[in-house]
Amino acid sequence: MKRLFDIIFSFIGIVILSPVILATCIAIKLYDRGPVFYKAPRVGRNAIIFRMIKFRTMTVNADKAGAS
Repeated sequence: MKRLFDIIFSFIGIVILSPVILATCIAIKLYDRGPVFYKAPRVGRNAIIFRMIKFRTMTVNADKAGAS
């Protein structure tokens, strides 16, 4: 029952927030023409590596350039 509740309210949340997500994607793309999402490996529970995906809030290739 809890899983069904989680799925239904997650879907409703995505539908309600989709205009905000779309506006964020457009703003990132217009600001500097780079990719919208940043993907990076992270270590999770039991030392399992997973790929984290988030909106990019830094310059393109900032992770490769390092602190300057």
